[in-house]
Amino acid sequence: MFNFIDAIKLGFQNYFKFKGRSTRSEYWWWVLFIVLAGIPLTLIDRGIGTYDYENQNGVLSGLFELATLIPSLALGVRRLHDINKSGWWLLMWLSSLLIIPIILLVVMGIWLWFILLLIIPMTVPVIILLVWAAKRGETNTNKYGPDPQQVVPSQTLTLNTRPGIEGTSEFDE
Repeated sequence: MFNFIDAIKLGFQNYFKFKGRSTRSEYWWWVLFIVLAGIPLTLIDRGIGTYDYENQNGVLSGLFELATLIPSLALGVRRLHDINKSGWWLLMWLSSLLIIPIILLVVMGIWLWFILLLIIPMTVPVIILLVWAAKRGETNTNKYGPDPQQVVPSQTLTLNTRPGIEGTSEFDE
């Protein structure tokens, strides 16, 4: 299990890593980091005058979002791999982006009946991805790799400090 700091470090260390698996704790700690870092950056943007109220974004918060976009996508893909789903399922959230233009059409009163029929199906992918992100990963090795929660046997290195006495030292790969 990861703690907050380890999850952030691992998120940036695996910046472009779309292969392998990630645990729920790693994923949700990263989400918490994105939210907690975004709030003060937005407040700073408002304080220094770099926040655009029309677009609801600031320079610092925008740069942060840009810097964390790839690791967030990579972590999302690895999280899907942990439940034995293809990372391509992450593209489902793009369909939810269509909700905004539809809501604008609703506000304008155009095709109200048609739009109301589309809002519910377009929120389903977001709900599915949230459920999958909260789902326990497979406990066995799957086609995307070994279970990230399993303790990998450490490799040992034999050290001969004195003749006739052997010591072992564990090291990480």
